[in-house]
Amino acid sequence: MNTLILLNSTDAFFWLVTIILCWVLFGWIVWNIKIHICKTIEVQGRIFMYYWIISAFLLVWIFGDKVFDPDFRLNFLTELLGIGITVTLVDRIYAFITKKNELFFRNLLIRTCRMPIHAYFHMWYLIFREQSNNYAVVMGRFQTLEAFFISDEFYEAVTTFNFNNIFSDDKTYAKYINEKMVENGDRFQNILAKYASKLSVNDVRLLEHFGSGSYMFAVFNVMDFISELRAEHYVDGVPVDGARLIFNNSIGDIRRENLNRHFQKFLELVNEYNIAVNNEQQNLTLLTLTRLYTIEAANDNPAIEW
Repeated sequence: MNTLILLNSTDAFFWLVTIILCWVLFGWIVWNIKIHICKTIEVQGRIFMYYWIISAFLLVWIFGDKVFDPDFRLNFLTELLGIGITVTLVDRIYAFITKKNELFFRNLLIRTCRMPIHAYFHMWYLIFREQSNNYAVVMGRFQTLEAFFISDEFYEAVTTFNFNNIFSDDKTYAKYINEKMVENGDRFQNILAKYASKLSVNDVRLLEHFGSGSYMFAVFNVMDFISELRAEHYVDGVPVDGARLIFNNSIGDIRRENLNRHFQKFLELVNEYNIAVNNEQQNLTLLTLTRLYTIEAANDNPAIEW
């Protein structure tokens, strides 16, 4: 049996050309629109694939009686419907498996941030502890990391701390903290260098921030540089090497809202880590980050990994 309706072959040919042109035209429109609707190639490809199947089905269903033999049209619609169902099922199964694998590897890699997160917290905790009187009592007032970082006590401690004080072996706190910032930043950068393709965009943004993207790195870098300068003084017209400059790039010059923004990003990173771990006993909290285990206490703690 002829696939074209024999009543008027000219009309059938006209409708066939019209259907094909409309199909291609709207395909071109969808191709250009999808770029602005979604940014990922995977989603763009999915939209385009579904367009061809659904649009072909609708065009044949609505206008197919003007071109095709009824039996051929019914068979064609059945085939398109089967293709659509098969493609949808395969696509959904593939997307589910891919998402599960990506989430598994992402969580696995976020867990490697435990040590750099721990080290970064203790860098600031050291400053707070050195500057605070009776810090153990003060720490008892805070129940969460957020409460600690946004507290007046923490802000006053870090903004009034003298980074020109000697830490050890003629090394100032400015130099020591800067070294720790660089060392810890390298840890985050190493994680990115190895596993960036397995991480989400937000994960990469956070790790880049603590891998040297934060302006806090520049603050401590300049602070270290200035603290090493010597002021030249003249005594009876003779220049002598003076003491360390008192002035440096002070944390106190940072607006409080900007300092809080920095620690909000740190809290976001800690939260992502805790979600990835999905284990309350291994979560990073104010208590677990500041707790100092004795061997006796560690022996009785099932969360400790020996």
